[in-house]
Amino acid sequence: FFPQNMSHLSALKTYSGRYSFFSMIFKLILKLFYCRLVSKHYFSYYLDIFEAKYLSKKFKLPLYFNINTAMNVIGEKGNPIHLLASVESAFATDYRDRYHIGTELWIADLVALRGGYKFFYDTEDWTIGAGLNLKISHHIVKLNIAYSNFAKYFTPPLRISIGGSF
Repeated sequence: FFPQNMSHLSALKTYSGRYSFFSMIFKLILKLFYCRLVSKHYFSYYLDIFEAKYLSKKFKLPLYFNINTAMNVIGEKGNPIHLLASVESAFATDYRDRYHIGTELWIADLVALRGGYKFFYDTEDWTIGAGLNLKISHHIVKLNIAYSNFAKYFTPPLRISIGGSF
């Protein structure tokens, strides 16, 4: 009932060349488990669970990094009108370089209008959004909504977020 070729278990030998007590127990358990697999009717083939393979092919590790900048184009934070612009480049080893641009216009630190574009993406390209900062006594409540253009492959998502400080 035991399989004839159990040579793949030779790795259980200790450095002195003899089997230790625990490796013999482990070998016995593996043989019993193997025989149980073969004897069951619903296993029509034996999947060699004892085989290990060493892969020696070389490949590049994935690498992803961003370089970005942002600046105030009009006004500064706290002014009645504040326009912020940002540019980002994303470099990766496993696909083409990608670039992002975006703007955010704040009006009276209360309402924000946002827009952006992603270059060299398969699924989306432009995004628009808006935000609202509400000051209630000593607390701030933030409401944001954004729409991304995924229309080519998917139903475009409408993202809504609510945040605050307490």
